[in-house]
Amino acid sequence: MIKSLVNKIVGGNSRSKLAKKNILFSLIIKSTWMVLGFITIRMNIDYLSKETYGIWVTISSFIAWFDFLDFGLGNGLRNKFSECIAKGEDDKAKEYVSTTYATIGVISFILLFIFVGVHFFVEWYKVFNTSIELKDSIQLLMIFVFTSFSLRFVLKLISTVLTANHQPFYKDLFRLISRIISLGILFFLIRTTDSSILYLGMLYCISPLVVLLGANIFFYSSKYKKYAPSFKFVRFSRINGVVNLGIKFFVIHLATLVMFSTDNFLISHLFSPEDVTPYDLSYKYFRIIITAVGIFMTPFWSAFTDAYTKNDNDWIKKIIKKLHLVWVFLLVVDVVMVLCSDWVYNLLGKGKVDVPFSLTLMMAFYVIYMAFSSIYMNFLNGVGKVKIQFYIAIPAALLNIPLSIFFAKTLDLGLMGIIMATIVCASFGPLFGPYQYKKIISGKAKGILNE
Repeated sequence: MIKSLVNKIVGGNSRSKLAKKNILFSLIIKSTWMVLGFITIRMNIDYLSKETYGIWVTISSFIAWFDFLDFGLGNGLRNKFSECIAKGEDDKAKEYVSTTYATIGVISFILLFIFVGVHFFVEWYKVFNTSIELKDSIQLLMIFVFTSFSLRFVLKLISTVLTANHQPFYKDLFRLISRIISLGILFFLIRTTDSSILYLGMLYCISPLVVLLGANIFFYSSKYKKYAPSFKFVRFSRINGVVNLGIKFFVIHLATLVMFSTDNFLISHLFSPEDVTPYDLSYKYFRIIITAVGIFMTPFWSAFTDAYTKNDNDWIKKIIKKLHLVWVFLLVVDVVMVLCSDWVYNLLGKGKVDVPFSLTLMMAFYVIYMAFSSIYMNFLNGVGKVKIQFYIAIPAALLNIPLSIFFAKTLDLGLMGIIMATIVCASFGPLFGPYQYKKIISGKAKGILNE
């Protein structure tokens, strides 16, 4: 029975086999990662006060804004590297890898230099709307966070290379190892130190750096040695190909960042840092759906690139139909999660956090809405047809914050209004994505639909 089940999961042609293996591995890894994540939430709340935990969540979201400042080079590399692998152009692939590492290294240094220059003129405790007692801790923490971020900016490219070569589960594995390390150190902090947002922040900065550094050394000295970054293979002429596509991804993802990552910051200022906690708790709970979407959809980005490069449209259509079935399954899971939400909130928040049912319903709708969108966004991103997204992204991002304020304050919808604004601004994918996909796959896409 076990042999039959495994054969069914990894069956099909070579591309399907790779995708299904990645789904299987990611399912195991991310399931473990989520379980440990729920344990981590409880330990974080135990270690910090409700207010301080809300501040740390807000700082984490704030730093995530800068994660896209590679100007889309990571995603540009992902598509170009996949194309080179599909065509057997290893030397060209190495040039793309080397050039992207060098370029992002320069960007990281510039970002860190700018931050150091402005850091001492910013009162970060006011930015995050917290008490003056935390002023010194937050000032020091921000230096540490930005320094580690600049290093991670470069080191995380190993995940991009592995994902482009149809091994995205490694990215999840790195996150799992990092979480295990963090959990062990957090357990030690709870037993030996008083509550400190500085210690907690340092912990979550160090662990991913250690894991990513180890991954770069391991893979580039073994299986991926022929693609290892080298100064001799830096060709800045190659960066044009990465940038032309990458800058579109950059604008799209920057807009996505504004829509999806400003929520905690807005809540902190429109309401209070304490209100971030119930919002974050509901988001982390329903992130099970987002994680499941990542498990099923992520392997197909590079697979779509490979299939489209080889004109294998029949395979693409078959996979899209299967992803629709996955979405129906996730919809059922989403409904069950709503029914179980109160029990889970009490378990995770230890009865200290009250999450309104209206917030739960809106969060449930939000994640399943975005799950449907991801089916088509993965295809469009994989084949590089993102120009429409590029043009829509900026107006959507600009609209998000004022619309959030309008729904949350003017209409007095509270936290639910924040999510409603994000749903409205992110409606391109689920509403227009299927139409563009059908035009492209049928060969009838013209003009901007095919760009």
